Amino acid sequence: MSVFLYPQLPRYIDVRQVDVQRVYSDLESYTNELKFLLEQRDLEEQLRPATRFYPATSVTQIPQPNIGDIAYSTSSGRFWGYVNDVVRWQPFNSGIGNARGYYGSFYTDALLSVSANDQPVTVSLAYTNGSFGVSLVDGSKVTVLNSGVYNIQFSAQFLNNQTQLIDAKTWFKRNGTNIEYSAGYVAVPEKHGGIDGKIITSYNIMVSLSANDYIQFMFTAASVGVYVADLAATSIVPNSPAVILTIQQV
Repeated sequence: MSVFLYPQLPRYIDVRQVDVQRVYSDLESYTNELKFLLEQRDLEEQLRPATRFYPATSVTQIPQPNIGDIAYSTSSGRFWGYVNDVVRWQPFNSGIGNARGYYGSFYTDALLSVSANDQPVTVSLAYTNGSFGVSLVDGSKVTVLNSGVYNIQFSAQFLNNQTQLIDAKTWFKRNGTNIEYSAGYVAVPEKHGGIDGKIITSYNIMVSLSANDYIQFMFTAASVGVYVADLAATSIVPNSPAVILTIQQV
């Protein structure tokens, strides 16, 4: 821990004989140096690893926590850690038998189509169905906040408005770069009886990710007639989202 020696005001033998300009200059120098030292101390305090532990009924009762503070909530029976002023308190993994890994579930009901043959389409995910330690950035970037091995799975509801069978391709990117061996192919049935052909495809991959890495889901097709879209609910069956993507730490 740093030791700060704060400045002192000069002592004048006879104030009456001191020029006003000199007093002002001395005061200005004193306040500038004091301000600098206080700012340095504030910075050191902000960067200091927290060591405080709080027993509390609820973490919301704790005023002005520091990053790294730990609390035990008697109402939930869990330990919590203070991450930052944005994420705030997050529960610790509960351990064997009640472990909580990081996860995220996202989907979209938008219609996304290929604008040119074999042109890649980056899927934007419109909704979050639940997440812990995973966030959706810029619509398409499924971003993990912690390093680990993750299971990533998707389902895509493909449709085809052409009268011939058309191949569609899917794959994943990590930080903007294609993930090797992550692609899949599916033959989307042709339009028949005046109704667009449809098929749903799904598979999973296992990927090692570092903190703040992100995943994107991609697709393309051999013809502009292929697209993904939400299939509306009926009185019996719920919606079939255009794309669902889930990610879970393993």
